[in-house]
Amino acid sequence: EKYWGITPETAVAIALLQLTQGQHMYELSSQFYKIPQNLASLTDYYSMNEPKNPYCKLSYLVKYLFGEPGDSLKKLKKLFNNATDPQEKLIYADFHDLVLEALKDEDEVSGQPIIYNISPKPESDSEPLIIDEQDFIENPPCVITPLQAKKRGVDLDELYTYDSSWRAVIFAPLTITNPYIFDAIIQFYKVQNKINPNSTIIWGGEQAYCFGKKIVIDFSGTPYQVGMGIYGKNQAQLIYGVMDFAKIAVAMNRQAPDTEKLFALRKQHYYFDSPKGSPNIDKSKPGIMYLDEALVAGIFNDNNYRAIKQLEKITPDMGEVYDASLLFMAYMQQKKLDYAMEKLQRKLDTTELKQVYQRAQKRLPQYQEYWQEKLAKL
Repeated sequence: EKYWGITPETAVAIALLQLTQGQHMYELSSQFYKIPQNLASLTDYYSMNEPKNPYCKLSYLVKYLFGEPGDSLKKLKKLFNNATDPQEKLIYADFHDLVLEALKDEDEVSGQPIIYNISPKPESDSEPLIIDEQDFIENPPCVITPLQAKKRGVDLDELYTYDSSWRAVIFAPLTITNPYIFDAIIQFYKVQNKINPNSTIIWGGEQAYCFGKKIVIDFSGTPYQVGMGIYGKNQAQLIYGVMDFAKIAVAMNRQAPDTEKLFALRKQHYYFDSPKGSPNIDKSKPGIMYLDEALVAGIFNDNNYRAIKQLEKITPDMGEVYDASLLFMAYMQQKKLDYAMEKLQRKLDTTELKQVYQRAQKRLPQYQEYWQEKLAKL
């Protein structure tokens, strides 16, 4: 730092730049890997890229860092076991699993992934989080004028337009496979009419929406797939990540989207980051329209029978769409059981719901604790 101006913030970028440009890994300091956040950056990089230099492959990098393949996994498991901070444990688990996958591909080891996930905590148990605003930069900016939208090629006549003077908006892709994110959105849905009849969930929506005819929100530039927007008095503000959306909406009800207040509320009610990328719906994916129809029928219109029939058309070969459909199916089946108990005082058979959770358990093992909790309740 003294001689070259390298800081902890720039070290990660420099190291990844060296890897992408084919530099030999022994040019990187061994101290670099002792910081968990640096391993998180390596996980992000290697899960999306293959370095130009074959000697910078993940399997080589791991041998350089930790020794033989079997020893590498043991050392990573030890780092995971010794970590006390949940976020650090998640980083070690993710890196361990990526390494395991890379070494398995080369037939060097066998083993099991580390199943670990951070659950959203109730507000009283939550620790204050440091949120790096750099993570939330929109590219391009999402809150724009109709004129700017037109310049981007958006047909304003085709935009879905909301004319109310105030609105809380939750946005998310249809293909949510994280049950904790799904629950956070459903939690908002259950109370949204108590907040304001104009609160909205844009769940697997189109590219852009118009608010009050003065503001267009173009979701294609969002840094994260899940987040919240508040529109009021011809201005809007978006915040990103998974939060207790309902509490934020209640606190902001009918108030203009004051940036400072909204960001403070996000910090107070923040759970975790959502996956990166746009929440926009990809209509070309097999089965995606069945999922969309099921969402509209079962969550927004309470037609459980039609929703379940649509979900039954989605098959395991449809991949992520099928995984997401299991979360919707579990929600519909649970709603059916709740209705029978509340309205008819009748307890229905839970076999179908158990089977959905068991399929989800196999397809999405990283949320093992979640599925086990649900099955235990049945």
